[in-house]
Amino acid sequence: MKGKLIVLEGTDASGKTTQLNLLAEHLQKEGARLVQMHFPKHGVSFGKVVDDYLEGKFGRKEDLPAEFISLLYMADFYESKKQIENALSEGKTVLMSRYFTSTLTYQVALAKENEKDSLREWINFVCKKLPKPDLVLVLSVPPNIAEKLMNGRNQKKDQHESDSNFQRAIFGEYERNTEKLGWKKISCVEKEKLLSIEAIHEMVWKGVKRVLDK
Repeated sequence: MKGKLIVLEGTDASGKTTQLNLLAEHLQKEGARLVQMHFPKHGVSFGKVVDDYLEGKFGRKEDLPAEFISLLYMADFYESKKQIENALSEGKTVLMSRYFTSTLTYQVALAKENEKDSLREWINFVCKKLPKPDLVLVLSVPPNIAEKLMNGRNQKKDQHESDSNFQRAIFGEYERNTEKLGWKKISCVEKEKLLSIEAIHEMVWKGVKRVLDK
């Protein structure tokens, strides 16, 4: 039986790493043969190129073509294509932190309104030979809450995280994609407060279990 490909997406400061680790533990307890992947692969091969972009070494994101930025990430995905395909063919569950679903969100968020649809079509075309996710989960934190959480972290922001207008645009694209593309939204905030790690994990697990039981 072919394995399942599950992608965990999320706005910045949504607790994605924590939820990814909890989900991996839960899957392993359920007996899943698990392969975890993180994109970009920071510090490794094409992931290093993405790191250079995020640090501004190619220039400001606003001054670079969205297609160029997208290709940096896509090279990282395609480098891992065979590894993903082999794991799925062996019946393993592939759990990803970000994928081309991020490209459809972040890079489209950079584009002008009248260019968004054509960019989406182009990204889908270039990525069409990549394995398709069985489930895309989006951890959703409104921009005003996310900004407070990021400001409370003791670490340097990259050029995505430091741009509050861009963060709002990203949130808008995730909202659009959960509605139009069937991605599952996990609302992490209630009454202006971040839900507990356990409550968020419970929602994540419910979404994953439905896909695994099919």
